[in-house]
Amino acid sequence: SLAQLGPGPGFVDQVNRFVWEESLSDVPAGLVDRRLNGRGRILDVVEALVPVLHAQEHLQRLRLARRGHLDRLGHSLNELHMAWPMGRPAMMVVVKETVRRNHVLNGMVYLQITRGVAPRLHAFPTDAESTLIINAKKLTPPNKETLSEGVEVITIPDIRWQRRDIKSISLLPNVLGNQQAKEAGAYEAWQIDDEGMITEGTLANAWIVTEDGELIPRNIGMDILNGITRLTILEA
Repeated sequence: SLAQLGPGPGFVDQVNRFVWEESLSDVPAGLVDRRLNGRGRILDVVEALVPVLHAQEHLQRLRLARRGHLDRLGHSLNELHMAWPMGRPAMMVVVKETVRRNHVLNGMVYLQITRGVAPRLHAFPTDAESTLIINAKKLTPPNKETLSEGVEVITIPDIRWQRRDIKSISLLPNVLGNQQAKEAGAYEAWQIDDEGMITEGTLANAWIVTEDGELIPRNIGMDILNGITRLTILEA
């Protein structure tokens, strides 16, 4: 693995195996088959979204965010009994190289880790190795007017499974909820649990600001995904 390799030709070769351009059109067909048609694409995949910010004033916040994303990725892997495909320092080398190759100054890096290539069975494979897929995407900064004026939000029942603290690709309830918001002319949908309490949105954690200016987040537990923006704000 990359974690066991030092600088040199072998290290570069291993980096090149894992660094993917945003388009897969230039990736050798065999590599696409081996990396994309594996078991985890449909059964067990964890993911992480790491922000990329060019402005110097964001560097400290970006370091905290990257650490938080990797910590949460490690939590998800551990809960699903999946192995890291490489060590964290090596993974950050690959992330930075992916950003460089895609010329991303402001955007995000999207990581997916699967349990590996194996027959499609529910039981864990015994000899598969974790696989890693990374791409980088440029994003337009949020509209300042939207940030100052706010957006419309609807509420919907929370129909997700009970381990929402694991960041996986099981996003169907979120997709359906966000589409419901769009059809209602809203930006987001906040999900309500069986006790009538807000859990989180389909895209982000929910925050409530009281009339006295108090910021109230949802308590951490298995019923929400612990957002990295949330953690960064609370640590600031």
